[in-house]
Amino acid sequence: LFDVETAPMETYIWSLFQKRPFSPKNIIKDWSILCWAAKWLYGSDIYGEVVLSSEAKNRKDRSIMNGMWDLVNKADIIVAHNAARFDVRKLNVRFLSAGMAPPKPYQVIDTLKVAQKNFAASSHKLESLAEFLDLQHKDETDFQLWKDCVAGDIVALNSMVRYCKQDVTVLEELYTKLRP
Repeated sequence: LFDVETAPMETYIWSLFQKRPFSPKNIIKDWSILCWAAKWLYGSDIYGEVVLSSEAKNRKDRSIMNGMWDLVNKADIIVAHNAARFDVRKLNVRFLSAGMAPPKPYQVIDTLKVAQKNFAASSHKLESLAEFLDLQHKDETDFQLWKDCVAGDIVALNSMVRYCKQDVTVLEELYTKLRP
C-alpha cells in the first residue's frame, strides 16, 4: 500500500479562466515528489522518505526514489487510492527521469476505482469514504502546507511525510473493507 505527495507546478498564466492549454514554456518550476509512504498489508512498519529542504525548493526528488522503487519492485500487487490516474503514473515518470529501469510487472488495485465501480457513495474521496465507514481519519491540511514545503520549510516537510503515512494507514483500513 502506498501514497505519494507532490509539489505543485509554478507557472505563468494570463488568467484564472484561460481557455487555451498552458504551454510547457510557461512552467517556472515543474512538479516533483515531496515524499512517499508505503507499508506491506498487515505489516506494522510504515516506510517513507521526504526530500531535503534544498531539494523541495529546486523540485529535485531523485534522492528518495530508490527506496520507493525497491518496494514497488518487490511487490506483486500495489494498492493506492487514485493509483491508476495519479500515483502510479507519477512514480513511473519520476523513476524514468532518475534513469531507473521500470520495476518488475505488478498488479494495481485502485481503491478509488473499486469504490466508484461498486458503491454509490456521495463521495469517493479517501477522506469521505473513511468518514462514511467510520475508519481512521486523514490528517487535516490545507494548501499552505504544500506552499511551505516548496519553500523548503523543514517542519512542513516533516508534517507532509506524517500526513502521507497517515493516508497509508487509512488506505489499508479502506482496502480491507472494500475487498471481497
